[in-house]
Amino acid sequence: MVDPSFRIRAGSTEQPVKGTPGNVLTFQSDGTLRGEPPASGGGAPLTAEWWVDPARVGSTQDGSEGNPFLTPQAAYDALVLAGLTGTLLLAAGDYGALGLSVAGDVAIVAPGNPVFLGLGLTIAGGTVFMRGVLAVVAVDGSADCQVQNCTWATGSTLGDASVTAKASVFGAMTGTGVANQYELADCVLSSLDDPNAIIRARDCQVGGAIAAAQLECWDVVSQGAITAPIVLLNQTDVAGIVTAATLLEADSYSLQELRRSGQVHVVAATRVTDRPVTTGKVFAVPALAGVTGDVTVAFVGAKPGDMFVLESAAPLAGVGHCEAWSPADDQLTVRFIGTTAGGNATYSVTQLTTSP
Repeated sequence: MVDPSFRIRAGSTEQPVKGTPGNVLTFQSDGTLRGEPPASGGGAPLTAEWWVDPARVGSTQDGSEGNPFLTPQAAYDALVLAGLTGTLLLAAGDYGALGLSVAGDVAIVAPGNPVFLGLGLTIAGGTVFMRGVLAVVAVDGSADCQVQNCTWATGSTLGDASVTAKASVFGAMTGTGVANQYELADCVLSSLDDPNAIIRARDCQVGGAIAAAQLECWDVVSQGAITAPIVLLNQTDVAGIVTAATLLEADSYSLQELRRSGQVHVVAATRVTDRPVTTGKVFAVPALAGVTGDVTVAFVGAKPGDMFVLESAAPLAGVGHCEAWSPADDQLTVRFIGTTAGGNATYSVTQLTTSP
């Protein structure tokens, strides 16, 4: 596509500047723009669009639609050799054993039907935009991957990368970076194992397990287990076991779905985001010797069947809580476990009403 031409004025009252065909605009040291020949230090034009079509036998490979490059790698290498960044336009089809390795800024786009890169896509850095590409994607260096309508096949790996994806499908993936980041919207994931990553997912479906340093979900349906020190859930349905070593922060809908899953979740602390909290609730814990003990206190509004989430404010050494329920109206019972001579434990309590 060719952009429309435009004119530049040196000032609000000056005549339009007439440039020389072929010159490029470059910023000068004083912040002004000047038109210069590419060889004068202004550099080559910043972007190019080059076509790729392996089926076009006899092409002179100048990158035009009529004479495309025969491999994605040849097109990318030509960009680098010419000092350009730009877009590789991949004609629809099965690229068989052809792969692509890039190390700088580039867009890889299939304008028609998706194309399949049999040997995969290897990224060693830069900002890489892709649309309509099916491949095993291996990110070996620091890169910013922007993905639309793509499929990353099972076996894709990421090292020190960020991924922003929309309307894409991901097979089983693993991450080995120290601080990978994922921003996923309207995506389908098989599984994602990246223990050091921050993963944010919205309107996604997950078929398998997810491991991360922090997982944030909005309107997500997950069939697998979730393992992350910090887990944030909003309007999310998780069928697998949630293991949150530091904090589970969730709205009442997500907590109810966790309860209905029937799984035994492993959570260090829980915080409810959309319900009022009763703070400073004191429980007189009896002496315990590695066993459980139940403590019942008055709690106005509590009803049998309600769900209660406790967050420790002033814990009692050697003791934790493992269950909370309402045995009768306006009463709350908490089951403590551990070893202690007895004493007071203070908690913040959130009530999730499930009964009329």
